[in-house]
Amino acid sequence: MARFDIKRVADLALDRVEDVLAHWAPDGSYQGAEYVALNPARSDSSKGSFSVNRNTGAWADFAADEKGGDLVSLVAYLEGVNNGEAAQRLAAFLGLSESEAMPAHQKPARKPGKAARGGWEVVLPVPAEAEKACPARHPHNGAPSAVWEYRDQAGALLMKVLRFDVQKAGKRAKDYRPLTYCRDSNGKHSWRWKQPEKDRPLYGLDRLGARIDAPVLLSEGEKAADAAAALLPDYVCMSWPGGSKALGKADFKPLRGRQVALWPDNDEAGTGCMQKLAAMLHGLGCAVSLVRLQALGDSWPVKGDAADAEAHGLTAERLAALLVAGELLEPYAPGAAESSNGSGQQCAAGGEPGEQNRFIVNDRGVFFPVQGGDGEPSLMRICDRLDVLALTRDPQGRNWGTLVRFVDPDGIVKEWNIPSEYLATEGGAEVLKQLFSMGLRAEAGQQPRRRLIQYLQTAKTRDRYVLVNKLGWHGRAYLLPNGTLGTPTEPLYFYSASPDLNKIKIRGELEQWRENVAACCAHNTRLLFAVSAAFAGPLLHLIGMETTGFHFFGDSSQGKTTLLKVAASVYGGPDFVRTWRSTDNALESIAAAHSDGLLILDEISQCDPRIVGDIAYMLGNGAGKARANDRGGVRGNAFEWRLVFLSTGERTLDQQMAEAGKKAKAGQEVRLLAVPSDAGSGIGIFNELHTYAGGAALSRHLVEQASSYHGAPLNAFIEKLCASNQEKLAGRIRLELVNFAVDLTDDASGQVRRAAEKFALVGFAGEMASKAGITGWPKGMAMNAARACFKAWVSARGGVGNLEDQQTLTALRLFFDLYGESQFTRWDREDATADDHTVRTLKRCGYRKTLQDSNALEGSPCSETIYYVYPAAFKAEICKGLNDRKAKQLLADCGALERDNNGKFSIPTRLPNSGRNPERVLIIRPHMIPVDGDGEQLEEKQVA
Repeated sequence: MARFDIKRVADLALDRVEDVLAHWAPDGSYQGAEYVALNPARSDSSKGSFSVNRNTGAWADFAADEKGGDLVSLVAYLEGVNNGEAAQRLAAFLGLSESEAMPAHQKPARKPGKAARGGWEVVLPVPAEAEKACPARHPHNGAPSAVWEYRDQAGALLMKVLRFDVQKAGKRAKDYRPLTYCRDSNGKHSWRWKQPEKDRPLYGLDRLGARIDAPVLLSEGEKAADAAAALLPDYVCMSWPGGSKALGKADFKPLRGRQVALWPDNDEAGTGCMQKLAAMLHGLGCAVSLVRLQALGDSWPVKGDAADAEAHGLTAERLAALLVAGELLEPYAPGAAESSNGSGQQCAAGGEPGEQNRFIVNDRGVFFPVQGGDGEPSLMRICDRLDVLALTRDPQGRNWGTLVRFVDPDGIVKEWNIPSEYLATEGGAEVLKQLFSMGLRAEAGQQPRRRLIQYLQTAKTRDRYVLVNKLGWHGRAYLLPNGTLGTPTEPLYFYSASPDLNKIKIRGELEQWRENVAACCAHNTRLLFAVSAAFAGPLLHLIGMETTGFHFFGDSSQGKTTLLKVAASVYGGPDFVRTWRSTDNALESIAAAHSDGLLILDEISQCDPRIVGDIAYMLGNGAGKARANDRGGVRGNAFEWRLVFLSTGERTLDQQMAEAGKKAKAGQEVRLLAVPSDAGSGIGIFNELHTYAGGAALSRHLVEQASSYHGAPLNAFIEKLCASNQEKLAGRIRLELVNFAVDLTDDASGQVRRAAEKFALVGFAGEMASKAGITGWPKGMAMNAARACFKAWVSARGGVGNLEDQQTLTALRLFFDLYGESQFTRWDREDATADDHTVRTLKRCGYRKTLQDSNALEGSPCSETIYYVYPAAFKAEICKGLNDRKAKQLLADCGALERDNNGKFSIPTRLPNSGRNPERVLIIRPHMIPVDGDGEQLEEKQVA
């Protein structure tokens, strides 16, 4: 018999706690970390006495005074077996082999230096030769009562789902087990009783591939899908593995753009599942409708699905008649108010005793039933139509709110996510104030206003949105201001105090942008690089790269703003371009609204020189300030982002900071890489004019065309990313980053190598967009442009050395140039006495001695000045704001600082008026210090 370590099985089960709970205690719900369900071992009528902690596996049955500390003991309790048998059953459910779940001390010793690797990985599709070896029985459940095969659109087997009729707690039950063909880390293949971890295939893909124009019907469960296929032969009837608990793990992308009908089970869980699925399919561009369960008749059973149709007299002919009459399907309307009769006009709400507890919502407004003065029923009008779209909460399950929509007096649709805490204020004054400010018209008087707050507090909706304060990637879904690309686990809603911060919008077709904008960028390195940078934003998260900024600087009228407008056309129109004229607090929310995309800031000179460096740091760090709440704690939901931002100006960042007396640090320089806007061809940003008379004419053309055609390239690029294998794509990007830096010399600093990776990512993004047919550029053109801009950056920077080292040496050289005579006493005598006739040194840092070069050519005498510096003065005065130890090492490396025979920097020297005992001083030759102007020294370190 197989041996399993109980503790290890319990630990491994926690990794799939949701699957375990859904199997042994179905139809439960989460209350924080607690999973509350009916005890399947007895006939409970209500939840509450039986719960399991999802984080630890600890469980308790308060009604029976039973409890346990892990999932193994839970299975033992529910199955009525001992822990050893429970561990075996749980291991079989998880698809664990004996070696994976054996006691830790019996595991084979791992080879030194090799880390543990992952378990079994599902192989899709199943090789033809492996189908013959597929198990026909389960090791514990025996032969199945039903088998469903999942096949891809070409007919290849992907996986199987088997149903077993088993006994649980003395009652007959159904046990569904997935069966997949897997490969372990050592290359061993085997059939395993486990599901794919993610992107689980749909049941019926083979039928979908054979009928590309047919509408689709989705039901919960393979048996229901097969039954529906017989009832609705015009539909491709499908399902997904795992049921309602596994919606987020199924891959619904093959249904993108299809006409899809959803047949829910006839209970709250079934309808809730299909409402969530409808929102997901709506995000995929599907035309979604739902089966009206009321149309199936009064005898339709609770929890009934398509498999129950025959038993209740529902025939294919009856369904066909309902379809023709338009009574079977109801179009899905995102955010429609919940109703008791399916009409969407009544919304259940609480009320005072004796009142009719329903608000009525229609195009004429929101109404509440009351009794008129004559005792006859009447309707009190509350306000204009106000639809409750969904309940919202943040990803942590906090900060709940109610999302509403209405139309203002100008016919403009308005949406507002009302924080639930606002409803707790006296009379809901904050809510009413904001709604009225946005344009909602309500009836006068206290009674309608009180009913309005009551309506918002009690309106019910099954829809749930996850409230996020940044756009971009959320899992494998990309959130845009006007929709979602990809498949989110749950519907997302972007909330911002200023919802119009991001100007992403589409105008024209992709072909028009490619022919009129992208084509004119070809052979122009700066334009190619700017447009490629626009595509680089969505790639950052794949490799975990930080926010990246590029600053184009140069004289006016070179076309810098044209660069930004052309890059902006990937996302939107001219108004997508912003300016630096913002505070750092304002830029936090702006950056979050451009996360995983492109942020454009024009003209750096408009930013306050005192804060421009801090803003560059903030943008590069990808997070806003942590702010305190009213109780002194840290307020949650601080802004976060990861993006590429482009900037322009006549000055660089350090030049702008210098106006306020500040000096740019190396970290700021790497976060905002300064690229000369002049392409070096004498026509500003251009290298080629493409038949235009001059740079101004081409610039006007590009600005006009970018204003007419924009936005479509981003959607095409994101759709390509969503459909790709992102793990493999990340590997390709990392390889390209390495290849890009291969030409760097060995003495290139870490800052330069870090910058090279950012230029390489931009080049890769441009190449990827070209390969996808978005830009129309030839292969290699975008990457060559990235190399040209990188070389220009290195040249403008002054070489590939460490910028902080260069800044330190420059500061040291400048000190001796400025204060060499005023703070060092002249000492030109051979003996240890100073010149009595020199001006008195008030703030002495040491002595200086001028030596004549005895080997000077005749007629060309030369000399050098050597400085004898007190170590304390060197640290406190000369190296103020610098690392004095680092400064000494740099001086020694360039030959400007002498060492003694033991390698020490300070050398004993008899100084004037110092007595007989020599003092330790630093002997420095400033003329040996290289500075930025030493072009010949730096030229050798340039990138070839």
